[in-house]
Amino acid sequence: MKEISIDELRQIEHSILDFIVDVCNNNNITYYLCGGTLLGAYRHKGFIPWDDDIDVMMPRPDYERFITIFPRHEYMELCNNRLDRHYPMAFSTVNDTRTVKVEAKLRNELKSSLSVNVDIFPIDGLPSDIAECEKYFKQIAHAQKMMECSTKAFGKAPTLKATILKNLGIATYRCLELLGLRTIRHYVQRMEQLAMRYPYDTAEYVGITAISHYGIRERNIKAHYAPAMKVTFEGKLYSSPACYDTYLSQLYGKDYMQLPPKHMQHTHHTSGCYWKTRQQ
Repeated sequence: MKEISIDELRQIEHSILDFIVDVCNNNNITYYLCGGTLLGAYRHKGFIPWDDDIDVMMPRPDYERFITIFPRHEYMELCNNRLDRHYPMAFSTVNDTRTVKVEAKLRNELKSSLSVNVDIFPIDGLPSDIAECEKYFKQIAHAQKMMECSTKAFGKAPTLKATILKNLGIATYRCLELLGLRTIRHYVQRMEQLAMRYPYDTAEYVGITAISHYGIRERNIKAHYAPAMKVTFEGKLYSSPACYDTYLSQLYGKDYMQLPPKHMQHTHHTSGCYWKTRQQ
């Protein structure tokens, strides 16, 4: 297989984004750039220079419509745990099946299911009470740790204690799996069900709950997302939540438009990407 260069990787992901946006625009589905992609759009008008991925979020009702009406395509493929019982995440991705993504942290048997992709996160409801919301995000963080025990490979963590706990958790899960008591799908579905605990339609506050990364900092007032604004990303206009300043300030700090120190300017990804066949 031929390794994909960083420039090729970004081009592939950008084409996936355009495909997603076309589906959304043709079907009146709301989407927003999110996370580092939204930060890159406002700070760099494109990719963060040391980053190499694209993230999109959709209100849960729009997300459910998107995965229902996703069209057939020669190589663009929707992936999630509902379509693939071995898929290791509680959100969806749109993948370019001409490629392979080798994720070092995943179990070997899961690595073949990944391709270069764009992540699509549902925006779900949150409790209005801040204390209840903090408790909820702790439950999400715990559920994600359990899910990661089922999907991650043995390996090192930042500290000795964390390494011991991580590998002990993985070993415990593998024993339960061998006994037929637990499956990867069990934990991924559990994570997805927990993410949908508070209905989006009746919630005052919302945020991404299908992954535990920013926690309570994801929490925003639902009404503040609309109307969508347009922001430039790699020379094209895409949708941004109207509350982008609050959103980015909560995730990255009030000085998010300033570059971080040099030692923090690196990607957090641990994957290698390849063409399945040589591209002309």
